[in-house]
Amino acid sequence: MQARIRVERGEGMWSYIYNDLYMSFRYLPLGILAAVAVILLEYTYKKMRHKPIRWDKMSYISLFVVYVIAIVQIAYFSREPGSRSSIDLGLLDTWGQDPMSRSFVIENVIMFIPFGMLVPAVWDKMRAFHRCLLAAFISTVAIETMQLITQRGYCQLDDVVMNTLGGAIGYGIFYLFHKVAKYMHNNF
Repeated sequence: MQARIRVERGEGMWSYIYNDLYMSFRYLPLGILAAVAVILLEYTYKKMRHKPIRWDKMSYISLFVVYVIAIVQIAYFSREPGSRSSIDLGLLDTWGQDPMSRSFVIENVIMFIPFGMLVPAVWDKMRAFHRCLLAAFISTVAIETMQLITQRGYCQLDDVVMNTLGGAIGYGIFYLFHKVAKYMHNNF
């Protein structure tokens, strides 16, 4: 109860993180609609080619589509064009002294945890740690570059590092679950 009151008052770093994550849910309907479209296209393609349909893979693809739509909305369309145009190449410069700046750093880690979990689930070739980490790094550099070009976000080295770290954490979670599932399948 005490933590909830604090969040509602908007005090502290965790309340900023909670509120920003909560606001991200408004992008779910568009993501779900896109995921349904992708499932229908994939299903139709597989049926036409008489290929087996892997529903587990389809569910991962759907989650990935929802995730990508949310990231695009958060990184680009939640900001006014031309509102931000600077580059910050300092490492951990965004940590700052206030709770809001610290929340941005943690949110950048959190934002890419699903990436690290979903990319190896969708693409078998990304199940090697170095490939998944490279994909997270390249994706983050692409986001930061587009933010710089469109001036819809600050281009920051911290974002690249923290998003890549989030991808690595997500991969660790994927790896752990994958190993546990494989063990249980083989032994039970």
